[in-house]
Amino acid sequence: MLTKLEAAEALGVSPLQVDKMRQCGLLKATRTGQGWRFSQEELRDFQRDLRGVDVSNEKMMVAALSRRT
Repeated sequence: MLTKLEAAEALGVSPLQVDKMRQCGLLKATRTGQGWRFSQEELRDFQRDLRGVDVSNEKMMVAALSRRT
């Protein structure tokens, strides 16, 4: 399981962007006593499902949700 910072580094985005993607449902995470944790499998699935999709802002993230369901 990866921390938010590690997930951000793996995805090449900021930790704030990871938070936003988690909050809108694009990234699945597990809540722990020390914050959120992201599985490596989830990050691989995210990259596979959303390759080439612009998720640079919250409106685009919400629009991208249909590709993950």
